Amino acid sequence: MTSQRRFLLVGVGAAACALVLAGALLLAALANGSPTVPAQVAPQRSIVWVGYPNEQTPHAIRISSLSVGAPLTDAFQVQYAGGNFTLQYQTNASMPPTISYGLTLRSLVEWNDTNGNGIIDNETILQSFPLGATAFGSIPIRHAQAAIPGGGVVHFFTITSNSGEITLNLTIAERLYPVSAEQTLTPMEAKLTVEVNHTLLFGGARLALDVGVETSSPPRFQETSWDDEHNFSAGDSEIEMTNTSGSSPSAVFFAWSTQASVNGRPEPVTLTGPVGDDSLSGYYDMYLAYPSAGDLLPGSVVHIVHDPVMGVVSASYASLPSHPANGGLQSDTILYGVSLTLVAGLVLASVIVVRRRRRTE
Repeated sequence: MTSQRRFLLVGVGAAACALVLAGALLLAALANGSPTVPAQVAPQRSIVWVGYPNEQTPHAIRISSLSVGAPLTDAFQVQYAGGNFTLQYQTNASMPPTISYGLTLRSLVEWNDTNGNGIIDNETILQSFPLGATAFGSIPIRHAQAAIPGGGVVHFFTITSNSGEITLNLTIAERLYPVSAEQTLTPMEAKLTVEVNHTLLFGGARLALDVGVETSSPPRFQETSWDDEHNFSAGDSEIEMTNTSGSSPSAVFFAWSTQASVNGRPEPVTLTGPVGDDSLSGYYDMYLAYPSAGDLLPGSVVHIVHDPVMGVVSASYASLPSHPANGGLQSDTILYGVSLTLVAGLVLASVIVVRRRRRTE
């Protein structure tokens, strides 16, 4: 194993250990008398997932979410295989999907803003590293779940790239679920945490994710996301796709925080696109760009954590009240501590899998 690969594995392991420690400390603090917050009773959905070729070692998954106890039963599905996601939404669960979109992590790029306008184009890209089916598929998806106090389940799916350089943590819950003090995940969406540990080829280069969106409804950029407008998050932007035809208008979105952690520091995230692909109808390209972590030399490792979300504007919960600023829809702090430890354990397990694979090669 090269020193760079060893450093990458050690770095990921250290980050996971830090998450374990954070979760343990939070749980210990609660055990010593810190107050807990009662769980909320609404809204709620029922989640069923299937793994392919099996649920023990899946390489592809399909997650179905059905509304429970609402006047109108709607449904959405999230599918994943080989670095590609698909979200479908049915305003009426018994009817075909009314809107959908595909999301592909096409590549990770190193680039320099040589013209100073913050826009990524072919002239500013230094190197592109293919993702999609090229980079994912060899390592099985790992699944864990936890009970939500008061009812419901939250599911965690950990997807690791073949090289171990990129980890995708997909989180979807049956009820309102706390992600952080600033963000509550609603049951109408799936959170896709992207974690990158990349060794730079070019000193001082910036990193960006090249994301492809496939949809029959042109994406519209919104500076403020649905979650942000309804106080379930803060500082999020999104692209929204809508279908206003027929008797059941529907909308889906892909949202992201306008800040990411770059080598442990909060840094702004900028967007290039989405721009339609002239050669492929219904296909759009966009880049989520992250700042340089400083004047790093070639061979330096850049660690990025970013939190996009795939979601639907649910017809069943059109009257869902906004998350009160005073915390009226509070989260359960114990569950948050347990979740930190669970996700960290999955990351550590993935590191071990990658290390064993390399020893046998």
